Amino acid sequence: RLKVVLVGEGPLRARLERLIRRYGLQDCVELAGRMDRAGIRELYRRADVYVAPATMESFGIAALEARCSGVPVLARRRTGIADFVEDGVHGRLARNDRELARALAEVAASPQLRGRMTDHNRAHVPETGWDDVLQRCDLAYKVAAELAPPVRQ
Repeated sequence: RLKVVLVGEGPLRARLERLIRRYGLQDCVELAGRMDRAGIRELYRRADVYVAPATMESFGIAALEARCSGVPVLARRRTGIADFVEDGVHGRLARNDRELARALAEVAASPQLRGRMTDHNRAHVPETGWDDVLQRCDLAYKVAAELAPPVRQ
């Protein structure tokens, strides 16, 4: 059985709770809320797959943490996550919601595929480390500052 755990808090929580009740998903969807590092580490330890459906993910720290924990990562192709997830190796990359749902079904139905991706993720440290992340952030801020219109006082 598929168990979905959503981590985090935000203004859409009440809406999510209503949708979960409306579709009778209380047994398979858990709204974990905000979690500390130890709780997230434990969640990664138990997880079979990490799904990052956001379309505007510039980097994906949580997805990188999941991959470093060995968890296969499912995400969008045109996001920063594609910088450290190779489709079919570390997880799956999709163009749209339909492809993401297919990838989830495929990975959920295949313990062998999940196991291969998990083993690979545990054995291969991502090339992206904190030094790289900080350099990219610094560069992004510099580019943004150069592109920003001058401030009038």
